[in-house]
Amino acid sequence: NDLYAEYSMHHGAKTHMRAWRTPHWKYMKDFANPGREELYNLDKDPGETKNLAASTRTEHTRIKAELGKRILLKMRRLGDPVVPNR
Repeated sequence: NDLYAEYSMHHGAKTHMRAWRTPHWKYMKDFANPGREELYNLDKDPGETKNLAASTRTEHTRIKAELGKRILLKMRRLGDPVVPNR
């Protein structure tokens, strides 16, 4: 089962984290801070200690793109005010 999550903060620091979790992967992206993202292989790293977001491995870039699309679609469906205009 997949899970979508969102977290925004405006006090002190500013963040608009959105995340998508599948049984095998977790991807998080901060729409307030470009470049801040996290990708974890939950099968191999259940403690989420190795961030794979900067990896150039084909599997990692494919998973990141797919979960990123799911996040954007969900944001649009929910009318999320921080959804990019792209």
